[in-house]
Amino acid sequence: MRRLVVALVGLAVALGLSAGGAAQETRRARLEVQRGQGAETCATAETVASAIGARVGYEAVDDTSSIQIVVTFAARRRGYGALVSIRGLHDDAILHRELEGASCSDLSEAVALTIAIVLDPLAGTRPPRGDPPRDDPPRDDPAPVAATSEPPASPPIVTTAAPAPARGPLDDRSTATPRRAAQVRWRDRPVFAVRVGLDVAVGPMPGVAPGATLGLELGTDRWVVGIEGLATLTTSETDADGSSVRARLLGAGFLGCFRIRPLLGCAVFKVGAALGEGRGVDQPRSDSSLFAGAGARAQVELSLGSRIALFAFGELLGALTTTVLHLDGSERWRSSPVSFGIGAGARVDIY
Repeated sequence: MRRLVVALVGLAVALGLSAGGAAQETRRARLEVQRGQGAETCATAETVASAIGARVGYEAVDDTSSIQIVVTFAARRRGYGALVSIRGLHDDAILHRELEGASCSDLSEAVALTIAIVLDPLAGTRPPRGDPPRDDPPRDDPAPVAATSEPPASPPIVTTAAPAPARGPLDDRSTATPRRAAQVRWRDRPVFAVRVGLDVAVGPMPGVAPGATLGLELGTDRWVVGIEGLATLTTSETDADGSSVRARLLGAGFLGCFRIRPLLGCAVFKVGAALGEGRGVDQPRSDSSLFAGAGARAQVELSLGSRIALFAFGELLGALTTTVLHLDGSERWRSSPVSFGIGAGARVDIY
């Protein structure tokens, strides 16, 4: 457990959570505890709050605080796991931390210690309130021994039992079996998310092309990679004689982004099929051609909770292919070498 405390304190300092001295104002946080199937016996929010308070020395849970901490307990194939999500320490950033333990009580203690160190990095250097002192009790000076010519008697053999370790507020008192200390993995946990959005683009299709996207992404606090399916509505360009060319786009986009919340900068590659057709002529014809483009996207996000966020973006693409629509043998429309698009949508973390 001592190694666990030292590791957590070091990580808190590395993340810039140090208090800057004894004059640091006390931090408080809103606390929410969720217990998944198989983890119903793990600690409740009240129990975790009590253990945190024992570590930091004050009531650390405040429903009006700007810092929000969500703890999710879950049963695993071997033991239990907990995901600690912390929001509000650094602007709108959400930090995800994973902990694992052989039992619910071990894991709950590690959760309380982790949160206590986030609120007060020095909490890991102090025992919880109520723990017995660890120093050896003072000893009385031995009484002087009178000189004697007889050999000293053999000292009596005294058998003593080691005192039972003190129990914290999160101990499971129903069992006396030895328990392993919880293991902590402190890292940015990649999160899978589903995203859906609406956008408009100028350049790849005739006129202004509205469309929709649906995608998956995997990301941390610093990077995001994703794939999205995209489709535009059919748009057209009409001549004075009433003839027209119509087209729509079906394809996929690939994203690689760097994140500095609430902003993302992304490299984008899109590929798909441009589906075109002619109208208002004696022999209408439809055809398709390859569409490909690459460029950059700038995106801003607004978090609505620990799992939901809204986003808006603008992107600029350079065409890697050219789409040309003909009508009666003559060129009627040609795609632009550069296209621009804007859009908005929502992202939901699923794991």
